[in-house]
Amino acid sequence: MRPAIAIDLGSARTRAWMPGRGMFVDVPTRVPDLADSPAPVRRGRIVDTDGCVRMLRALLHRCAPPWRPRPVLVLCRPVLDEAADRARAHLVLKEALAPRVALFIDSVKAAAIGAGADLADSRPLLVVDLGAELTEVAVLAEGAVVAARRAEMGVRDLGDAVTTATIARTTGTLVGEMLREASGPEVVDA
Repeated sequence: MRPAIAIDLGSARTRAWMPGRGMFVDVPTRVPDLADSPAPVRRGRIVDTDGCVRMLRALLHRCAPPWRPRPVLVLCRPVLDEAADRARAHLVLKEALAPRVALFIDSVKAAAIGAGADLADSRPLLVVDLGAELTEVAVLAEGAVVAARRAEMGVRDLGDAVTTATIARTTGTLVGEMLREASGPEVVDA
């Protein structure tokens, strides 16, 4: 069996998981030795490629057992990210860990799996992923994303201008927009 690692490269925390070992990394998303530097990931996007490479190398080579052959990596990605974001993430994985294969999974699917949802279930599933700097809502039907929305707002934004009520309203608006624009029964049924 080839070694495999799943990575959630979040704006606030980076987590890594391996079969048979579970979660073995859960740390703030920061460049090593540069505690005061800006985070290498902002609003779900890698903004400092070199910093991300250094961080992943340091974390995974320190915490993960040595592996041969090169691992299969699965990286969570925001559901509505752009091609440039995926290319940057692929470059970071390639430079940091030289994986045999690098795969991506939508963060809303990963959240649903982590919450114990059965993605093979034919009933639609509404998923809200409220992160540190990004809120995503999506409807999954038989494991596929059939509708999604996002807002560049998360719990890290809480303060005088952004309250929990603001985030709740924004999330409700995203869900409402999705339902109004839905064309398929799986979205309406969610």
